[in-house]
Amino acid sequence: MPFPRGDLGLKYYTAEKFVIKRFSVDDSVVDEKTGRNHQKDQAVRTLANLTVDKKNRAQITREEGILPLAKVLQDGTPCQTGQAARALANLAIDERNIDAITQAGAIPSLVSLLRGSNDKKDQATRALANLAFKPDSRSVIVNAGAVEPHVSLLGMEGYSFKMLAVRALANLALNAESRRPIANSGAVGFFVERLRDESDYQRSHAARALANLAIGEECHTTVIQGRAIPVLVTQLSCEDEDLKEKVALALAKFP
Repeated sequence: MPFPRGDLGLKYYTAEKFVIKRFSVDDSVVDEKTGRNHQKDQAVRTLANLTVDKKNRAQITREEGILPLAKVLQDGTPCQTGQAARALANLAIDERNIDAITQAGAIPSLVSLLRGSNDKKDQATRALANLAFKPDSRSVIVNAGAVEPHVSLLGMEGYSFKMLAVRALANLALNAESRRPIANSGAVGFFVERLRDESDYQRSHAARALANLAIGEECHTTVIQGRAIPVLVTQLSCEDEDLKEKVALALAKFP
């Protein structure tokens, strides 16, 4: 039976239950030359492809596909962990899946991927940025040690790393216990750099991150010393209304 392509969707073939069963395949069934379990590789990749579609994501959740993906993150091959991170990043787009992913224990494994190779960092950062939408998952992310590697991503070459890391840190800064670690990590300087970025998206999330940090008065000194205020003020003259609103919110936090 052929595996369906991810863009076919459920209207052509209900594949989720079939693919999820592949996760239970015996890990001893491997290619003698490469040592890889190609059947499991294909199952994880197919499931990741299927998660692009919203209806497929709902079906995968109903078929209890989240826990097997979290397990692959812990003990899978490099190929499998990258695909599992991609699948969980897509599943976390839907807010109702965030608690299930958190409870499955996926977050510490995703944070570990932030310290690995670049091809895994992209998907892991996207997954964590999506998971940081809810308070409980934000706490787990911070407790797993995610602040420092996210800040490191802000200084890396590559637009996607910076874009996702800024969004993740802006979300994490919504939790009171997250603000001091973020402020102490040197992130403010990077947020100020992103405020000068040509991308409205980057500037918007950088302003949101500073606004969320500034909710806590204990972070005011760090933000001020990071020379964020003058740069925020310059953004008030931009044409993007959403960005101006976030900048105004940030500035309003300071006396």
